[in-house]
This record gives sequence, structure tokens and C-alpha cells, in this order.
Amino acid sequence: MRDNFWYKLNKDFCYDLTEYGNCNGIGVVTFNNNYQFNNKNKNNNNNWTLVTAYFDLTKCPDASKEIKERDTNYYLNSAISTLHLPYNLVIYCDKESLSKIKELRPSYLFNKTQYVICNFDEFSFKKNKLKLNDTFATYRNKIIENRKLHPYYFDNRNTASYYLFCMSRYIMLKEVIDNNIFNSTHFCWINFCMERMGYKNIMYLDEALSVNRDRFSTCYIDYIDRELVLNDTKEYFKFGRCGMCSGFFTGSIHYMYIVCDLIENKFLEYLEEGYGHADEQIFSPVYFKNENLFEHYYGDYEQMITNYKYIHENASSPINNFIRKSFDCHYNKKCLEACNYVLNSYNLEKCYILPEKLSLLLGYKEKLEKKLSSNK
Repeated sequence: MRDNFWYKLNKDFCYDLTEYGNCNGIGVVTFNNNYQFNNKNKNNNNNWTLVTAYFDLTKCPDASKEIKERDTNYYLNSAISTLHLPYNLVIYCDKESLSKIKELRPSYLFNKTQYVICNFDEFSFKKNKLKLNDTFATYRNKIIENRKLHPYYFDNRNTASYYLFCMSRYIMLKEVIDNNIFNSTHFCWINFCMERMGYKNIMYLDEALSVNRDRFSTCYIDYIDRELVLNDTKEYFKFGRCGMCSGFFTGSIHYMYIVCDLIENKFLEYLEEGYGHADEQIFSPVYFKNENLFEHYYGDYEQMITNYKYIHENASSPINNFIRKSFDCHYNKKCLEACNYVLNSYNLEKCYILPEKLSLLLGYKEKLEKKLSSNK
């Protein structure tokens, strides 16, 4: 019903009521061209350009068994919701995947869509301070060698090519900003197969975009000690620690471009030092040196969009993984920010918090306010 009926309808003639009912999907449709919905409560998100991509990594020379087990259909079946989003969307892909992707994108969204065909191995960091001419084909070999010198415990899906695919996000975003064919003020990366992380992420996307946050905004999942990140690179890269989520992030032209550039430069620096296992590991060192460029929200991977404006789901995760750890490491201002973010959502009845977790949260908040007050 959703994929073969609702998604086929021009959004001028239907209204999504899912947020008021069952998260499986509720909507109203008109078949009368003269009838107009009252859309005053809908968000106007035309100032956004969303960027996504699909490349068949099973064809890369380092494709692991785990990569090969997830064929094209695995990702395309999970991409239906992303490809039906009624927003300006730029899709990067290889030539072989183009026709299948085009079949999924509704024809009425033609004017809101740009397809960019490219060769994965030919990506390069063009407007960068370091090694302007190297391509992903070169970087792949370097990453493979680095992992021999500095091995770490990682998912076998995280091949060198997969790591490079994640790094291609920042190249693509900068290119989209440079071209800006939709004259957008804000830009967003969204994973091609976003629905795999839970449909509520799609359900709350409109709410997330309506915030129009300028600074680079991503879900802070797990606090990793600032001192470890900045002062012990060998230990930091040992276990593939990833504090922030790179499956969805947003920013205005100014902030998005600057942070993407910083992430690229940090990737190249770590590459020369013999490290680098996942793009998410680069977020923390960039953030700790440039805190004024970031604005976070809190949750887990399954809430990478759901919790963007409010904590709608899984309030325990930021309490356990961010607030507790940042408190223990005396990262006080950010810890208090997270406490207030969760409590604000709770007070607005956006989420439920178990009594014992709520007591813990209020305790952290009280202690932090005393600490920060005494330091003034």
C-alpha cells in the first residue's frame, strides 16, 4: 500500500497524517482537482538540497564476503522511502545502477532531481590542501597497508572501499554546494537506504528539516574522551570508536562546506600517519578543535533523524552513552546541554523516560549546574 500506492501519488493531492496515528502510515487523499488541502501546518522545506549515493562495492577489488552478501536489491529495497522523498535530491551513482534508481524515483519529482554518474575509483579531494591529484584507487591501497601496520577490531563490511565510500560524502556535498542547482540555503546528507535504520527516521524528516539549523548538525551517540581523541591517536583508532553518526547530517552552505573540508583534511592527515578506519572517527577530532561549527542532537543510530528536533525515541541511549560518559570525563557544558535536550523533550511529552533513568538524569543536571555555577 505504501510503496505501490501512497508513494506514487503527487504530494499536492495527499496529506500524510502518520505523526498523528500509527507509524505504519496514515494519510488522506483527494481525487478532486478542485479540492485544496489546508497545508498551513506543513513545513516548506524547498530551501533544502538532500544528497545521497549508491555505488556497487561488490565490484571493488577488496570486496569482502560480508559486502558481497548484500547485493544491489538489498540496498534498493531499503531505498524506496529515500527515493520518494518530495525534496530536492541529488543522487550520485555508477552507470550500471542508474536505470534501477530512476525507476524508483517518481516522475512527478523530475524537476527536484539530479543524477550524477561517476566512477567510484576516480573520486579525489579536489579543493584540498593536501595531495590534490590522488584518487580513491590510490587511497584504497594506502588504507589497506595502514590496516596491516595498525590493525584494529572492525566489522568485515568496513573494507577500505567502504571507508572511501563514506569519505565520498564530503566530496559530493562540496560539489553539490558549488553547483547549487536548486539555489538552496541548507544541505543534508541522507543515507540511500535510510529506512533500514527504522521508518520513523523517514517519518520525522520533515520536522527535522523545518528546524533549519545552520551549524553542522549530527547525532552524538557515544562520548569518547576528548583527551584520548586528541592526544592518543594509536589508542583511539584501535577499536574503531565512532562517537557521532554520519548517516544523516545537515548544515547551511557556510558551515557544511567548512566542516566537509576539515573532515577531508583530517582524513588525509590520518592516512599519512598510518591510521583511518571510518569517517565517523574523524568527526570527533574535527569537532574538538572546532566546537563552534557544530550543533548536536542525541540518540543512537536508529534515531539519526527521529531525534533531530526532540527525543522521540530511546531516551535511555543518550543518558547511558553520552551523558554518563561525558559527566565522568568532566566535559561539563556539553553534558549539561545533553541533559537539557533530553529533559526538554520529556517535559513536552515527546518521549518517555523510565523513573530510574529520569532520577539519574535529574541528578546529573543538578550536579552539573552546581559545578558550572561555582566555576563562574
